[in-house]
Amino acid sequence: PEKFQKEHVLTARDKFGFSTVRDFDKFHFEEIDKWEEVNERFRNGLIIGTTDEIDDGRNIIHRIYFPNGKPAFKIVAN
Repeated sequence: PEKFQKEHVLTARDKFGFSTVRDFDKFHFEEIDKWEEVNERFRNGLIIGTTDEIDDGRNIIHRIYFPNGKPAFKIVAN
């Protein structure tokens, strides 16, 4: 947490007043709207996305669930 607090860079605030972190250290955060483009750019990495962003046909190595048991995220080995 200390490194993140010192080094993170926030984006400009959106229309709702929120900002996000796009990059930190070796991590990159973005919406997965075009799977093939994201898949190509992040070869030999892990891609984590919502259940809506990643199809079940991908190389899913782990799933993360909300406390109520509903699927939250999928982790894909690329």
